[in-house]
Amino acid sequence: MSERILNCKKIVDELPVIQAIFGSRGEAIEYCKRFQKIGEVWTLYHVAQFLYFLNRFQDVYSTLDDYVRSLVDINRLIMMASIVELLNSAKDFVTFDKWVKQKGKNCELGKKGCKIWHEYNKDHGSAEKFRTFFKDYLTKEEKIRLMKSVQFYQKKRRDFLPLFCFKGPECNVQYSYCTFDSGKEGCPAYVSKRRMDKGIKECANFLYALRSRFVHEAKLFFLPRPLPKGVGGSSWLFDYLEYKFATGACFKGTIMMELFSAQFTELVQKNLKALMINYVEKKSLKS
Repeated sequence: MSERILNCKKIVDELPVIQAIFGSRGEAIEYCKRFQKIGEVWTLYHVAQFLYFLNRFQDVYSTLDDYVRSLVDINRLIMMASIVELLNSAKDFVTFDKWVKQKGKNCELGKKGCKIWHEYNKDHGSAEKFRTFFKDYLTKEEKIRLMKSVQFYQKKRRDFLPLFCFKGPECNVQYSYCTFDSGKEGCPAYVSKRRMDKGIKECANFLYALRSRFVHEAKLFFLPRPLPKGVGGSSWLFDYLEYKFATGACFKGTIMMELFSAQFTELVQKNLKALMINYVEKKSLKS
């Protein structure tokens, strides 16, 4: 295996998904060599394997029963989150205690009570890498559509409102219809970078929380599925949610979701080339 892996042409030909990322066989081989030069060719190979299995999920998705589809949706989210975390980090992982010693810092209260925990988390925190992807790689339109794909039911208005970007009277939302659909400039989050960054960070936290609850707490979650071809309208999933915002505020109530696992997968795949290029450049600077 190791001898085969050292040959970039064989890697690219064995896993055509790499060609799909870079646009051509020649460019794929060139970047494979750059991964090889910094000792990271296995990283490229493993990401390509993940993508191969994700594509296989898509190939058989329509033939699966509902329960198996739910597991596929969960695995899609987890696998794409893993790719994002991997490629969004150019620094080798070290434990917090070791990092504190390397930096010559003092943290007697432990990581939870230490002011430098946030500094460490920026370099080595998995959730932080996940949030950074949403903030730095998605377009403004993609961010808004992602934020408004999760809505909560407000009894006072008797309506569903975007959970991560709704700003009261400033947002003209009636019968779950957001002003963004009729005019970008009427959307408070679209015209305010601060609101955009805050909203997309919270949305990323929400998705990461779904992933973490499944991985660490054995809690299932469900995502809506696209409507069959030829059927108009939108597909929504209604559920009960308990969620703690970054501000500390807690939400408990009914939500309506329009976020498909395939949509999140497409967002990541669309940005894979940029992620890989940035990963190689940062690793090259380190070496």
